[in-house]
Amino acid sequence: SKADTITSDRVHVCLSELQLKGCLCLLIGAVWSSLRESAAAYTESCGRQRVLRRVQLFTGEEKESNVVQLTCRLFVLEKGTQAWNERGRGVLRLNDLTSGTKGGLQSRIVMRHQGSLKVILNTKLWPHTHLRRPARRNLQVTATDVETQAVRVFLIQASARDVARLYVAIHHRLVALRASAAGRDAGAAGELSLAVYIKQ
Repeated sequence: SKADTITSDRVHVCLSELQLKGCLCLLIGAVWSSLRESAAAYTESCGRQRVLRRVQLFTGEEKESNVVQLTCRLFVLEKGTQAWNERGRGVLRLNDLTSGTKGGLQSRIVMRHQGSLKVILNTKLWPHTHLRRPARRNLQVTATDVETQAVRVFLIQASARDVARLYVAIHHRLVALRASAAGRDAGAAGELSLAVYIKQ
């Protein structure tokens, strides 16, 4: 009768859906296993071709000893607007290099950008370098600009502890540089007066 026909149609529809789902599962399983096999084959073929050699890295800091290293932000003071423009974030290093002139110590500040490792600050410390700590987390220093080769004012911003360590290290080196320069100037003045005395 009519009820039996509807039930038999539903059973037939259910069986067709089950068969379709079963076929679909078998098809997906076959595709997945072939994908897995092809991925394994690709990985195996790529693994044979790739030979990595050890590369020696040269930074230009090999003959220097690191005194202070810290992560910070670097700003430069724009003369026209008197505003601080950020140069970047990265690792700042204060390095010492023993120069051959009478055992004198030469120091420099190097900072590289965090992502690209591009040098954004590279300057030697000179006796006339100005150093100021306007806030606990800030340090101002005059330095040679990498881009323009002009002397500019830079602001280093880091944790209070790191800024304190850097300030003490730079200040100590500037005092030594100024004393050495004063000694050289006094020696040069003494030699000049001796030369004048001998000529008379």
